[in-house]
Amino acid sequence: MGYSVVLFNYLKNPATNSFLNVKENFQSFLQLGYTFQRRSTSKFTFTPQLLLSISKFHSTAPLRLQFEDIIINFRYQQFIWGGNNRGIHLGWQTDQLRILFTNSLGIGGGSGTNHFRYIGNLSVRYILSSKNQRVGRSW
Repeated sequence: MGYSVVLFNYLKNPATNSFLNVKENFQSFLQLGYTFQRRSTSKFTFTPQLLLSISKFHSTAPLRLQFEDIIINFRYQQFIWGGNNRGIHLGWQTDQLRILFTNSLGIGGGSGTNHFRYIGNLSVRYILSSKNQRVGRSW
């Protein structure tokens, strides 16, 4: 289970080719999933996840909860790969560290102008733990 909030949201104004900060918007994501494996020592795991969007785009609009995506992850030993309807992701993880690269390809634009777009993300997770805690493999 995870939760993230979009802290910075900028829109590009096509008339002036400048970026505008949209301060009234609120957007966050709730991610739920479960890791399936035969034993706790299994080298291979499968993790389906559900991503929900929690948003409010105007100060007078109600808070909106909607389905965003289904994500499928696989892990073999320390290597991670998977995908969703927008792209693929590849990564590497240990009991305390995970590095994950995700990407998205598509065609976007407005007012009849379509162009190729690419979005790439790099996420790093490090788990802090005391000597008495057992660290597990989570996604």
